Amino acid sequence: MASMELQKLSIQQVNAMDYAEFISHFGCILEHGTAAAATVWECRPFQNSGGIVEAFLAFIRALGPEAQRGIIRCCPALSSKPPKGVSENSVRERKAGGLCDLTESEAAELDFLNCIYTRKFGFPFVMCASKNKKAGILRGLKVRLGNSLQEEMQNAFTELAVIANMRISDIVCDTHGVKSKL
Repeated sequence: MASMELQKLSIQQVNAMDYAEFISHFGCILEHGTAAAATVWECRPFQNSGGIVEAFLAFIRALGPEAQRGIIRCCPALSSKPPKGVSENSVRERKAGGLCDLTESEAAELDFLNCIYTRKFGFPFVMCASKNKKAGILRGLKVRLGNSLQEEMQNAFTELAVIANMRISDIVCDTHGVKSKL
């Protein structure tokens, strides 16, 4: 559920949510993340929004490497055209990062680099688009192509933590986010 124009929830309201209500609000924290949200619901009560973020990160940490790569594969590619089925959050974040305003040559470069990245690592390049602009995204993609699989999994999870923190702070009025590493 996108909360762009909605009133933010208090941590007490979050803790009082039933399962279905929690999933409708937090199933969007990770792309296609209802299974993660279902697990995180079990972790209530939360002390603050940081506790919610930490529960999502703990969910990812507890997975084996194959399942962790699966979480990354659910992220939409930061390409020149948004993939079908991308969440409202991702559309808004892509726009904030300038990915909707790429020149023809920037779009071609981004798509080419993404193709190389995905072939090399087996998952899409993950970077919080709204915290970076198109030049930074292109630069980051070029630099990270030189990394190992392990480094890129860690980079992807660091970016997922930034994205989760931002998305949760859009929903919950308490802004005690976490800077946790996976």
